[in-house]
Amino acid sequence: MDPITPTKPFTALFKDGYSNAFLFLLVFIDITFFFIHFTNTLTAELTGTAKKPLLLMDADKSYAEIYQYIKFFWVSVLFIYLGYLKQTFHYLAWSILFIYFLLDDTLQFHEGIGRQIVPFLNFAPPFGLRLQDICELMVSATAGSFIFPFLFIAYVKGSESFKKTSRDIGILVLLLIFFAVFVDMAHSAIKLGRAVNFSLAFIEDGGEMIVVSLIAWYVFRLSVNEGNSEIYLYDVIRGSLRAA
Repeated sequence: MDPITPTKPFTALFKDGYSNAFLFLLVFIDITFFFIHFTNTLTAELTGTAKKPLLLMDADKSYAEIYQYIKFFWVSVLFIYLGYLKQTFHYLAWSILFIYFLLDDTLQFHEGIGRQIVPFLNFAPPFGLRLQDICELMVSATAGSFIFPFLFIAYVKGSESFKKTSRDIGILVLLLIFFAVFVDMAHSAIKLGRAVNFSLAFIEDGGEMIVVSLIAWYVFRLSVNEGNSEIYLYDVIRGSLRAA
């Protein structure tokens, strides 16, 4: 099989006008929240006043957080819709994952349960992390161990198009985990002043927002094309690596 060239496939990912407009809207709102967060923080620093929590990206139940909730909700709904279009239950496995993300964000499962576990542990975490960070990671890993078997079974038994879609969503979810877990832990462990702390927090929350927007765009793109796609992200990446 000839290697996939990187230029044409990347262009093919953005052939649908409706989904392109949707992606533009999502990212525009993301960037607007970035600007509001930065302006709110800078104003508080310059004037010595308190930040307005509702305008921050990293504050619970802020406008930016609610926006993330909405995206998670619609991603889970669209996966159910894709299952209906394709007459299969396999897409429900992905819907379950994003319902968990939604509930975890709104109800703070891993933070709350993590705090309950902390008193039972007595060791010094490595790399400057807190016990709270380790406990939160344990809770998230435990939740993943329950959800992953559903995804694995769905992948094994799913159609070829479902497998390709799952590989693409898996790539985006791994990118989301990178920002939500690894950048979050770096933010907790690295103590190099307020500027670095602000930058890592901004990268963490901003990265999560952009990735969830990409996931919402991807699933919407599939939905308006009746669950079909001419090109897949995994193929684009594979073709780019082969051509390098």
